[in-house]
Amino acid sequence: MRSWKKIIAALLILALAGGSYGWYQYQKAPPDIRKEKGGIEITAIDLLKEFQQNETASNTKYVDKVLVVTGMVTEVQTDSSGQSTVYLQTNDLLSAVTCSFYQNDESINKVKAGSPARIKGVCTGMLSDVVLNKCSLAE
Repeated sequence: MRSWKKIIAALLILALAGGSYGWYQYQKAPPDIRKEKGGIEITAIDLLKEFQQNETASNTKYVDKVLVVTGMVTEVQTDSSGQSTVYLQTNDLLSAVTCSFYQNDESINKVKAGSPARIKGVCTGMLSDVVLNKCSLAE
């Protein structure tokens, strides 16, 4: 009888520990990309070209990784909620590199259409544009 009590107690302790760890992971805030150092350096033109030539290989190489993309700003849009999106010029008239900034990010005020920019963000892949999220100006 005693061995059953020990087994049940051990299982309860393991279940409690597993549940606690799961709750911790669920409540943990996502990393702030603005504070991360470095990233893969690439131009907007080269990034789009790589995705157009071989999207599968580019997904493996860039998706879910921090990139620092350099390019010419074609447009800056800010919606009513404070979410800003910057479009970087490429050699393709139908595609761009789209960079969605953190909501109410003050660094967006430094970005102007027609000027060069270095933007750091997480690549999420290509739709018609190559998309970067959690963006900020790279230092």
